[in-house]
Amino acid sequence: MSSTGWGASDRVLAALLFAGVVAYLCRVPWGLGAADESYFLYEAKRLRDGEVMYRDVFQFVTPLASYAMALLFWLFGTTITTAHVAMAALHGATAALLYAASRRLGVRPVLSAVVALAHLVVCQAAWPHASWHWFSALCATAALCAMVGGAWVGRPRRAFIPGVIGGIAIGVQQQKGIVLAGGMGLVLVVDGLLDLWYRERVCWRAWALRLAWFAGGVGLIVAPLLAVFLALAGAETMYDALVRFPLDTYGARFSTAWGTTTEFLDRSTYPVVLTYSPAVLAGSLAQWLWDVGRRQGRALARQLSAVIVLSGGAVLSAWYFPDVIHIAFIAGVFGVAAAQNVERLLTAICPAVLSRQAGLFVAVLIGFPLLSHLVSNASHLRRTYPVSHETAFGRVDFTGAWEVNLVDQTRALLDRAPSRTLYSYPHYISLYLTADARNPTRYQYFNASMSPPHHTDDVLRTLRTERLPYIIALLLMPRGDPVVRYIKDNYRVLPLPAQMGWYKAYGRKDLEEWREPSDAAPGAVPEAQAAGQAPR
Repeated sequence: MSSTGWGASDRVLAALLFAGVVAYLCRVPWGLGAADESYFLYEAKRLRDGEVMYRDVFQFVTPLASYAMALLFWLFGTTITTAHVAMAALHGATAALLYAASRRLGVRPVLSAVVALAHLVVCQAAWPHASWHWFSALCATAALCAMVGGAWVGRPRRAFIPGVIGGIAIGVQQQKGIVLAGGMGLVLVVDGLLDLWYRERVCWRAWALRLAWFAGGVGLIVAPLLAVFLALAGAETMYDALVRFPLDTYGARFSTAWGTTTEFLDRSTYPVVLTYSPAVLAGSLAQWLWDVGRRQGRALARQLSAVIVLSGGAVLSAWYFPDVIHIAFIAGVFGVAAAQNVERLLTAICPAVLSRQAGLFVAVLIGFPLLSHLVSNASHLRRTYPVSHETAFGRVDFTGAWEVNLVDQTRALLDRAPSRTLYSYPHYISLYLTADARNPTRYQYFNASMSPPHHTDDVLRTLRTERLPYIIALLLMPRGDPVVRYIKDNYRVLPLPAQMGWYKAYGRKDLEEWREPSDAAPGAVPEAQAAGQAPR
């Protein structure tokens, strides 16, 4: 098997992988996802502006990712450039850590580089947007790298670092972080049991200290985080956000089968590969059983324990909604396991003199189609976002002119309003960023047909109190929706000059300027401005 040494050449290659991923992601179009990406980024903008998570902004995951993006907005400006460069760097770091984890498992450099490339082509392409999930993926990769590195074996204090990683993961997304931290703790326990099985001298005090240092690392992050937000937002608000909503609302209304895919995913990534990627654990488990059963390969058995436990935990962490996208968020660890299986197979079947050539052949066999698909993905993104337009959030790439019209006409309406307060219902949250609008409610995602009744009451109470001059709404909304009923009772459609897709702008019926029709279209935007766009 290839050497596990980490030398200067590995550092250089890891840096090159990081730089390559960042350069590629900074070159492709910067579309702004109207759903989850916009929830995340507008949430970060609100936090940068001084609002407090849970108290002022409803969210049902823990807050570290959103505050990290808010800090970047504060440092570098609240623009799509900041957001996308940050995500490019995050993916670059994930790719470099996947390379490092593979090398620590004894995988040769060329195959380890393919694992990093696969993250970009297979995983990132499934969801090319800013998301809390990608922060969790980085934490999971760092955890795998730390656990297979084994620095904690001889020095219990070094288990503190994996504990910190687990605590950060809990602070990013509790539903994944708790499973990840629990899996890391389980690896430590299993390693102690393996010491007994391998008849090594067991120091129970060192074993206990290792677990204590690990728990201390987790607590160092989680305890202050929980205490701060309990003080700022209150226990009931925190419980509603982080426990009641995920279990009673999200869990009850959102579910799917493992590997559910869409036409977009069929084109952008490899859904079949992602769906069946956990199957590589069978090879890792077989290796582990063989080595442990024969009491050989103690160091590799420790590493495989980490791979198997953390990969199994990854599956469990995505089980709440295991479509292809959510599998892509966790699939990096399966790529590392697959590379280690291939490495062991090549070592077993190839003579030493042919081992290097065989490894290079496998890397080219896998890597060339990945590179070809990468080029295809870039072309597809350019076709998907052909229109580039300047907005309040920087220069954004759009799917068509109707989105530009929606942004420009909304900005024109808000420029004449006493404030920039606007409500967009039920979706298209990106408008708060691109039109520099303010959501008066606590909720980034809200749909009366899916949200709990007390959230609906809160939204309606806010709308009645604020008496917003304008609302942007989707025409195709279910009958009986209380927010729709409120809009129809109190607002009328504004006769704006340019098409905005299925969305319409609504103005309050009691506003003086809308009481009598006029020859000029109210809220009109100069045609040059409404159509102002440049093909990318």
